[in-house]
Amino acid sequence: MKRYLFHFVIVLSLLLGGAVHLASAQDVGLKAVTLVDASVYETPDAAGEPIGTLMSNTVVTLLRTDPSGAWLEVETGSGAGFIQAEQAVILTPAPLAPTVMVTSQRAGAPIFDAPSMAAELVGSASFGDTASLLGESGEWAYVTTWDGLSGWSIGSAWEVIGDLEPALVNLAATDAAGLFVDANINADLAGTLEQGQLVYITGETSANFAQVLTADGTTGWMDNRYLSPLPHAFVSAQVGRQSDPALYTQPQFGADLVATLEAGATLTVLDRPDEFWLEVYSPAHGIAYGMANQFSPVYTTAEVQVDGAIVREGPSSEQFNAIAQVSAGTEVVVVGTNEDGDWVKVLLPFEEIDSPFRGVEGWMATFLFQDANGETSLNLDILSVVE
Repeated sequence: MKRYLFHFVIVLSLLLGGAVHLASAQDVGLKAVTLVDASVYETPDAAGEPIGTLMSNTVVTLLRTDPSGAWLEVETGSGAGFIQAEQAVILTPAPLAPTVMVTSQRAGAPIFDAPSMAAELVGSASFGDTASLLGESGEWAYVTTWDGLSGWSIGSAWEVIGDLEPALVNLAATDAAGLFVDANINADLAGTLEQGQLVYITGETSANFAQVLTADGTTGWMDNRYLSPLPHAFVSAQVGRQSDPALYTQPQFGADLVATLEAGATLTVLDRPDEFWLEVYSPAHGIAYGMANQFSPVYTTAEVQVDGAIVREGPSSEQFNAIAQVSAGTEVVVVGTNEDGDWVKVLLPFEEIDSPFRGVEGWMATFLFQDANGETSLNLDILSVVE
């Protein structure tokens, strides 16, 4: 599963052309994946005639639940409908998902297209490989590996490895950098790092060294001058009217194709060269370029700073009811702002939203993301005005 990138230039400015524009955030939402073939109903009632069927392992956008929590209203592609909640797992938004690592040395971690040993095998992760844990069902975990493989794996084969910051190796004029067993250039080598290689910063530092975990599970120390943390700015691929979302080697029409993407794939935004193109990064494909109209508006993550922060149905404390209350330190996905920029639309970890209607997107006032000194992790500059 080891793949390396061949170049990397991190762009500090993420201002997307300056002017704020109105955009729909409907392509960036909470997702669910079906566990079995699920009948879709027009209303949350199995007594009616199904209006369609979702095949097992289909990822759909979650709109809300019914008041009982027994049904999920989902976007099926041909319209909205209800499926039974027990037939699906609600997924953690990718930017909030914990990183896990394969801990089984003997068998690794086979990945299937359904939570069953009898399901089709779609791939395998080896000891030390990392992934994002998006959901769980019994003994099964739904994961997306660092090189883009998604599916179901036995949960006991994986271990959560803490709060890590993804970064790319940026070597400038150097061909390779040493990964040392200790924070010392005279220490033994644990490996070498190449230009553009994905690593995770653990947070441990010593002088000019930072401890990192490579995507294939090797831990060591490296010169922190060679690290470029990935920005907390994301887009999701969406199905275009004329073609599937795609990545290219250059921001120009006629450039070589890197890959086509599945709808909903999450990528990190590095820059916007012009009004037509985005420069993006994904572990599976490296740095590439995509046409902006094939992606969602840019979204980000931010940490709530006020205890008991209220989430509302809309951007007003006077006009809209509260749907959740979250504590300081809760991290949310921010998908856009209102026109005045004093409220932001957010996705919460599903368990944070109160019944009824768990899973509905909510709005939070921007001051809830500021600490006592006015410091905030919320970057309003990269967001669009959303409905």
